[in-house]
Amino acid sequence: SGGHTGRWAMSQKSTSAYTASMYQNISLPNGTYTLSAWVKSSGGQKTANIYAKNFGGTEMDHSVKQAISGWTNVSIPGITVTNGTIQVGVSSDANAGNWVSVDDFSLVQTR
Repeated sequence: SGGHTGRWAMSQKSTSAYTASMYQNISLPNGTYTLSAWVKSSGGQKTANIYAKNFGGTEMDHSVKQAISGWTNVSIPGITVTNGTIQVGVSSDANAGNWVSVDDFSLVQTR
């Protein structure tokens, strides 16, 4: 609970070590996009990323494994979609007690 806007946010957390991924597959026109999201994180994860993949190019990530105590906007610019689809999401490989929360994903065409 307690999203960047509204009452809810997407969260990954556990009392034991875990791996997790939450994502959405989107159909969209080919072009260049910027993926943005608002993030908070406990830090300490082995990996924790906002990502874009399956768009016709190499997966692009933005690490959020550092401690981020307040809602912070992160972005991945220059995502060139060539196959009319993209998968956007958040993934974690984390230790017990680590968490990441994400809200207000945005995917904006820039070209």
